[in-house]
Amino acid sequence: ERSGVPALAARCGPNVRVCRVDLGPFDAGDVRALAATALAPVEVAESAVEALCERSAGVPLAVVELLHGLVSTGLARTIAPAPMRRETVEAVALPPMVRDLELQALANLPADARRLAEAAAVFAAPTELDELAAVSGLPTPRARAAFRAAIRGGVVRETADGECVMRTPLSDESVLAAIPRAERSALHKAAARRLAA
Repeated sequence: ERSGVPALAARCGPNVRVCRVDLGPFDAGDVRALAATALAPVEVAESAVEALCERSAGVPLAVVELLHGLVSTGLARTIAPAPMRRETVEAVALPPMVRDLELQALANLPADARRLAEAAAVFAAPTELDELAAVSGLPTPRARAAFRAAIRGGVVRETADGECVMRTPLSDESVLAAIPRAERSALHKAAARRLAA
């Protein structure tokens, strides 16, 4: 099954020409400029820019989809003429396109890598591989291989300290929402036990 750009192109139909442009993460200035354009005439406070950067991790598609959520739901209009603040950005629901792409990437992973990514989503912060191995129930050698597979699949990333974290906070939201409640509860309990130890 297709994911990412090929999946989006397939949704467009045969008469749409697709050109792939690889963008690096947006910095705060990029996000500020895009938000000011997309939300005009609403003023965008610095706290809203920070929230957009945090939730999206600067991933251009995630920034655009969050802004689309602000516009399409009317959240941007309800606060005018006051400046948009952090709370408004935090109220935007998980964008469906982002959720679908994140879940497709997760589904494309081998089972061990999916399990490791689910554990990373539960922690929702950079976490040492040993902790993720314990919570996911994977032996350390399999957890290492799963970590590499999840990085290659674009679901998690490695921090400068060698820890594992989901690609963006929206990735956390997407994966957590897809885990069945009982399993999510068990993962949360396992993570809490590890953090308390």
